[in-house]
Amino acid sequence: MADTTILHPSDAAILLKQGLVDKISSEGSQRLHKRRLNSSSENEYRHVPLNVPLNSPAAEDIFASIPASLVSYETLRWVGLTESKATELWSKWSNWPSHGIQREVDPEDGGLVVYFDEFIVGHTCIEANNAAYDDDDMAWQTCLEAYGLDSDFIQGIMEPRFRELRLAESAFFWAKDTIEVRYRGLREIQAASRQRAMALQRLAGRNPDSQSSTAQTGRRSISGAQQDANPGVSVHSWTSASAIARRNTPGVLTLYKALDQARLSGLFDASGKVVKIEALLSSAPSDFSYIARMFYFTPDYQVAEYYGAQVKRRAPPVSVVIVVIQIPKSAIEQLAIPAIQRLFYPDDHWKELVWNSRKGQRPPRSLAAYQKATLIIGTTSKKTDSSYGDLQSWRDVDSTRLLRVAGRTTPGVQYVFSGKDRGIDFLTEHAANSLHCFPFHSTEAEEWFAQNPPAY
Repeated sequence: MADTTILHPSDAAILLKQGLVDKISSEGSQRLHKRRLNSSSENEYRHVPLNVPLNSPAAEDIFASIPASLVSYETLRWVGLTESKATELWSKWSNWPSHGIQREVDPEDGGLVVYFDEFIVGHTCIEANNAAYDDDDMAWQTCLEAYGLDSDFIQGIMEPRFRELRLAESAFFWAKDTIEVRYRGLREIQAASRQRAMALQRLAGRNPDSQSSTAQTGRRSISGAQQDANPGVSVHSWTSASAIARRNTPGVLTLYKALDQARLSGLFDASGKVVKIEALLSSAPSDFSYIARMFYFTPDYQVAEYYGAQVKRRAPPVSVVIVVIQIPKSAIEQLAIPAIQRLFYPDDHWKELVWNSRKGQRPPRSLAAYQKATLIIGTTSKKTDSSYGDLQSWRDVDSTRLLRVAGRTTPGVQYVFSGKDRGIDFLTEHAANSLHCFPFHSTEAEEWFAQNPPAY
């Protein structure tokens, strides 16, 4: 049976004494200080004072309301469902059949188990003919409302600044992805709480009075422990001098990838060393693969900022990072065809490979070389997988299917590494030791929004 409490009891007790959390409400939620949300929150909200009373007017901006349990009605509201949709789903979950597939909260019987996040997505994001993917904003609005998503959720997806990126996928995709990002954010809060609880336990073993003294004066010593949940994440943020310096390192190719922090799970060991670079793989189908997962990076840091800001807009409480890897240019230069391929629109091979891949269809043998490549450098496509299936032929792929983001007039370029051994080995040898994850803080996102007004 899964442990579904968000805050560990011993951690919650200390936070309560410190005035950093309040008691669980009758609705099943509680307010937690933003600097105690997850492993990056101490740095992300370091400008926020700790000594703000919960009953003060300023507390509204300093404390975040979170569910007390990962499996709850309040979690359904947290991920973005309307009251009526959350009530509907909570009733289904609470009145689960006693036979057949079990819920994660049921006693284990060795059979199939459904997890709460899978249940939410499966009963909310039902891909159908109304899963809008054209440029009709009203159709998008209607579709998202039909899913039972609340207004804040919908506004995050429909944000005008990210219209070009939104139209690269369907309403179904963005609804599903946003729910998953928000749910992973709750797991991040849960993981940070358990890290603090472990630190408390270690302190108690050395000093029986440590818990009471920590509640009075040791806030910083315990808060530092929450960073252990993601040891590979830098203490320096995206706009720090350290991060900026990496954009201009001579002799290397610098690549970027923005994602929610929870996606880093398994990437690092306890010391912060990269041990599983596969954690950065993207799912299939994708531009250059119909079935295999691949690594996608952008060479443009402003494009990475754009993607990071979009995640922040869709899931404000979630921590976002921008992954930076640096590969010696000599290592790229040593790759020869067919290990390296360059494929740009309007090349017929680009059209044919993207058309087949996005449809989830195996490309013809004439394109086999691209499936064997370690690295493909090429143009980024847009529009949904389903829309490619609507085309009669790859010859129908035109310039309206090129992704242009971050104010660019030219299509985006992507560096795509094989998700098989050859790509994993190349990145492990040439990029893993230089990999850095810089948090993209809320203040940095706010600055980005101020500098990039929507173009109506």
